Amino acid sequence: MSRIPLLLAFLFVVPFVSAELTGLLGLGDRQEYTTLSHNLSLAFVRYDPETQHAMFLLNDELVDLLPLQRKNISGLGLTYLGNKDASYHDLLVSFRIDGFVPLVCKEECTENWAVSLVRKFDSEFRVCKDNCDAGCELYTASSCASDQLIRKNSCAVEVAATPSCSGFCGSCADCGTAACGASFCSFCPPTWFCASNKECGENELCVGGVCSAALYREGDEVCARSEPCTSPDCSCGKRNITSVRDDYPLILIHGFASSPAKLKRLQRELAFDLGYANGGTLDSSTQECSSLTNHTVYVATYYQAEQRVKGAERLALILRRFLPEQSSVTVKPERTFVNYLGQVVARAKACAGTDKVNIVAHSMGGAVAMEYLMEDDHSRVIHKFILLGSPLKGGIYGDQSYQLFKGIKAQLGSRQDLLKDCSVVGVPSLMLTLIDGRDIIGDCQELQRAGTVAAFGSDETPGIVEYYTISGKVDGRGDGIVSTNSSILAGAVRNSVVPCGHLDLKDPVRCDAAYLEIVKDLGYSEDDLKKKVFSDRVRETLQSTWDGVLILFE
Repeated sequence: MSRIPLLLAFLFVVPFVSAELTGLLGLGDRQEYTTLSHNLSLAFVRYDPETQHAMFLLNDELVDLLPLQRKNISGLGLTYLGNKDASYHDLLVSFRIDGFVPLVCKEECTENWAVSLVRKFDSEFRVCKDNCDAGCELYTASSCASDQLIRKNSCAVEVAATPSCSGFCGSCADCGTAACGASFCSFCPPTWFCASNKECGENELCVGGVCSAALYREGDEVCARSEPCTSPDCSCGKRNITSVRDDYPLILIHGFASSPAKLKRLQRELAFDLGYANGGTLDSSTQECSSLTNHTVYVATYYQAEQRVKGAERLALILRRFLPEQSSVTVKPERTFVNYLGQVVARAKACAGTDKVNIVAHSMGGAVAMEYLMEDDHSRVIHKFILLGSPLKGGIYGDQSYQLFKGIKAQLGSRQDLLKDCSVVGVPSLMLTLIDGRDIIGDCQELQRAGTVAAFGSDETPGIVEYYTISGKVDGRGDGIVSTNSSILAGAVRNSVVPCGHLDLKDPVRCDAAYLEIVKDLGYSEDDLKKKVFSDRVRETLQSTWDGVLILFE
């Protein structure tokens, strides 16, 4: 096996072109972008400092976003990444647009000895790439600066300049001229607009861009319009909620490079103790309902169905992933995770006939579920969100090893460095893909992004969702993999800490303390747990053994 990375090192690496554009916009500013397939315009027109909502016009369509939230608009994805500074004159927002295919690509196939070797295992295997000749020509951005119309390519290099901005609508200051249409100008902020309380007088607050007298009282259990989210009466402060049981379906979601099979024991325990129907496994390909009752517990995956391959096919998988036959202008893998999870949630709702679900997510599964929750207002379909050691603020530490055989481990180095290296094409990602039998880059990218939940000071518990966190503590930092501070959320109904390691948090036998916290978060108590008789224990032992066999042959 040690020769495999060396073999792959001899093959050329395909440069990947990301089909997205990013940038900064000031309040009231507007930019235009040109690709071979789209003409885009984006304007930043409103900002509410209390709720941190930012309003954009994407091709003259109004889009209201929270930090890190993404919405689909006419086939395009717009993400509000956060803002800088807090005054009207300096307020800048960071954004990302994805979903456009900017270039026409030409397929080029390669024949060499490595391809011939792999073809012995897979006769249909080809090594092809799409030559998009992208370089810095993904798009051209047009904006007005110092009364000049500046055009820059996607590498931010100026490619053209016109001495006048006449005929170009670059900001709200151009409203009243023929360049700007009414659809844009009607949303422009007033001439003076506060963006933070610092711009207002004493005993005044910036509310919806206007300085107003304070109209709230902390501690009255009412979150007023002008009350900041840090108040104990609002969502990102302390929440006095008593968890009560409900009849929403429950979805258990696995973590990094894992599978639903590793949550089967937790699924069986919840079904036995709390009376859930065992709904089996859900994935993106599930079409039939194994249970029609709403009180059902499922194990689920955000991976594509049958994504893991075995044996000699793994080398073909690696080469197909890193020397793809399809266009190198691709949607990032983590977006695919969110899409697949969305299909799982939709299927669970449809089978149960409910408008919401409850989610218990372990480790990286929590990061994927949080990204799904933040997209397109999906928070409205999640009732309870229980996180088991999820690194939503980064905080991954320690060294990683992999057991090749019993008693023989391979040391892979620092987890932080490994995640950084395996997020792109290279030997670490190739090795992990070879070990796991599934493209691992998407998992690494997801964990790299997991530290951005509170990056801009946003509400850590958005939407009308009951958040619960269960963190492990086995050393001075955390559960041996994820630090305790990075897995708790300000504004959660309850943040629990138990004396268990990261991988044991999802196991009701190895970490009964975490299991009891899950039971409480679902609205039950320890008294609701059923007492197992001898036959129950024998059945559980046989089922756990069978689960282990299935995991070995995945």
